[in-house]
Amino acid sequence: MTVILNDPGCTAIGGNTGTPGCAFNPSQIVGMILIPKEKTFTNVQLGSAFIATLQALVNVGEATRVYPVFKFEGVEDKTEDPTKKNTGYGVPRYTKRGKYNWMFEMSQGGHCHHTKLMAFNNDTSKKAIFITADNIVLMAKYGVDGAKGMSLDIIKAHDFKINNGTDPAKFVLEIGLSRAEEMNEDLLYFDAGADIEDSVKGLLDVELYDLGAGSATKKQVIGIRTACDKVSLYDAFSAIFVSSFASIFSATLAGAASNPTACVAKPLVKGWELEFPATGVHILTLASPAALAVLHIGEPPENGFEALGTLSLTVA
Repeated sequence: MTVILNDPGCTAIGGNTGTPGCAFNPSQIVGMILIPKEKTFTNVQLGSAFIATLQALVNVGEATRVYPVFKFEGVEDKTEDPTKKNTGYGVPRYTKRGKYNWMFEMSQGGHCHHTKLMAFNNDTSKKAIFITADNIVLMAKYGVDGAKGMSLDIIKAHDFKINNGTDPAKFVLEIGLSRAEEMNEDLLYFDAGADIEDSVKGLLDVELYDLGAGSATKKQVIGIRTACDKVSLYDAFSAIFVSSFASIFSATLAGAASNPTACVAKPLVKGWELEFPATGVHILTLASPAALAVLHIGEPPENGFEALGTLSLTVA
């Protein structure tokens, strides 16, 4: 099913320079989706299919992944004024459009979220899709009926300001658009039909950690927790990790495959006892976010999970 783009949601018809009976006036921008700058969308990927399209792109590899960024709570508009000069006869001429520059406040995200956003500072490989408070998607036209993100000059998470006793700690994300025409003449908008913030969530970093030797030779107990707030995944996923361990964990020993052969839940320590085919130093790897989602671990619309790295285990 395709969607009618740039439809403000009413039946009045306006044209030429007459004032239409129904106007599109964007609400507050509450979030954005960072996408690869070369990424485009067809008409059939917009409208009702748009959320499913984004959900699939959250869990893919970094080269084609999209990154939801929400919790915008306020904005300071620092957009440039257009540049104007007078000719020799004193006739004013506009020589350059002002560039959009927005400072979004994001107090709810906290320090962990802010430091992850700092990884995008000065990133030149992304464009942005903006989301309004009423779930209208703001993009730029591409071709006859396609869409693309807004071109960016600036992505910068600024150093946070500390709590001063009156105001809480303040986190600010600066966004600068490089092409004013994309937000004006080339603006493309449509109703997503659902709450995008609730439906399209980013990946949470998780870490694997060693909980010590297991109950017998070649067995080791490991845990998995979120990297920032140290919340164990055990309570939510203990059973599925046991039944699907062969798809979730892989390991190498001296560079050769030495994958776990059995898995038992250990509720007292909120971990899993893995059995290996040999003793020695194993490098344990967690499956990709997409592979975990297939197993209903971090499946949309919930946050997905991505391991920060591997875990070195000395299996005795």
